[in-house]
Order: sequence, then C-alpha cells, then structure tokens
Amino acid sequence: MEKNHGWQIWRRRPYALRRTRQSEVRPVFTGNRTYFARSNKRGINGVPTFKELYFDNTPVQNEDGSFNFPNVEAEYRLGTQDQTPLKGFDYSEREVTVNAEVKQKAQITRTVIDADVTRLRLTIGVNALFSQNDQGDTYGSQVDFEILVNGRYIQGRALRENRAHVFFRSYIIDKLPPVPFTVTVKRITEDSKSQRLQNSTHWISYTEIIDTKLSYPNMALIGLRLDSRYTPNFPNVNILLHGAEVLVPDSYNPQTRQYEDGIWKGGFKRAWTDNPAWHFYHLLTDQLRV
Repeated sequence: MEKNHGWQIWRRRPYALRRTRQSEVRPVFTGNRTYFARSNKRGINGVPTFKELYFDNTPVQNEDGSFNFPNVEAEYRLGTQDQTPLKGFDYSEREVTVNAEVKQKAQITRTVIDADVTRLRLTIGVNALFSQNDQGDTYGSQVDFEILVNGRYIQGRALRENRAHVFFRSYIIDKLPPVPFTVTVKRITEDSKSQRLQNSTHWISYTEIIDTKLSYPNMALIGLRLDSRYTPNFPNVNILLHGAEVLVPDSYNPQTRQYEDGIWKGGFKRAWTDNPAWHFYHLLTDQLRV
C-alpha cells in the first residue's frame, strides 16, 4: 500500500501457487564395471559404507554423518562363489532414449522386439506445467495422455502439477503381448496455443525390464537406487575399497608397515596391505594369477 496526496493506493501482488511435489523417478543401476574391485575366491576385505561411495568424486556421506546425496540405496556383493543375487535387484534392464514431444495430433510409437522383456517402464514428463491469467496469477495445470500397446488402450494418465521447470514420472506396463509389439503415447489434452499455458508433454525414454535373478559368482557387484530429486542425472560412481587380502608374514603389521622384533619363522597370514612387495609376491604365488 502506498500513500499519494492523502489517497491510499493498493497494489495487487499476483498470486503464485506453490509447487506441489518433485519428480519421483528413481533411477536403478546394477553393474560390474571397472570401478568394482574384482575379487578372488576369498572375496574382498569389508563392505564399503556410504562414506566410501562417491558420486562424481563427492562422497555420498560426509565424515560427520551428513549426506550429500539423500535417499540412496546400495546393495553389495563381495565376489564369492556362492553369493546370492542382489536383494531388490532381481532384474536387468536397458533404457532406450525417445526424447520426443507428444502432441495431440502427433502420437509417438516405438517397437519392442526383445522376446526376453517381461515389463516396460515409460518415463514421461513436461518442461513446465502451469497456467496464468490476465492478472498474472499462476495456477497448477493438468495434461492427460494415454498409453497404448499394439494400438489398444492400456493406461490413462494425468499429470497435475504447478511447476516452472522439467518434471518426470515413470509408469510400469506388464502383461506384455508376444514380440514384436508397439508402444504408443497419445496426448488427449489439446496443445497449448498460449505462453500463459505451459503443458508440453515429452516421452523421455522407455526401459526394457527382464525379470531374472543372477548372482554373478566370483565377481564383485553393486546395485544402486537414487532419488532424482537430489540426483537428477546418473553420476559417475567410484568406490574406495581395500581390495583383495594377500599373504603377508605373520610378524608383519600391515597398518603400520612394521615387523615384530625377533626371527621370522616363515609363517604367513592373510591381510590387506598397501605394501607393493607383498602384492608382487601374491602375483607370483597365487594360483588364480599364474
């Protein structure tokens, strides 16, 4: 409110509806890439914690216990012969990028040909989702679309939000027909013709899921689930591990790199060490290496 020559002038502030939620996509990754320490039959010494797990060279958890990346789930296997499948990762998947805008008169279709696929996960989103009136008030909006398999209606969905930036949702489709079959995303809502209504719809990707339980014996593994609200892009992953235990003299302290006083009687023990001499001895004598 302002005063001007005794008059009170009211200035109206446009209403802006607060956004309701953030994206709920949870990327899933399982793998055995180069950053995993391969184990021998004796496994790896110790399971890493979130403090030893790094995303883009940043630890998931700080030394004081706080998290740089909240809502991270991790499951490890150390590379033994009889290890069990990763709990909660009893499937493999392959993501196929679409990155196409879905318009009311331009539906998008893709074909699935892999006979092993048991489920699909479609990721669909909007660049923004809001409406604005002549007074500048901002409100949430809604866009409706359908998912079809072989041209038949499977699911009808609606995105209802108030957001000024990108928002994704994931949708699971099971009970799939024999391959090959088509998957179509069809927009029901009329396309916006005004900048005051933002609701463009995009089919980001679809993921082919194969339900299977694999234990990968003799190979160290990690499975990760991330919250896209805090980790929108899947990061480069590094793990700080002690690695394989090797034979060292039983009179040797691998932590201090000191030998006990007295005569060594030729005995060995298995321990982790960063002493290159005993790693070289391991390479020369271990049956898995020769």
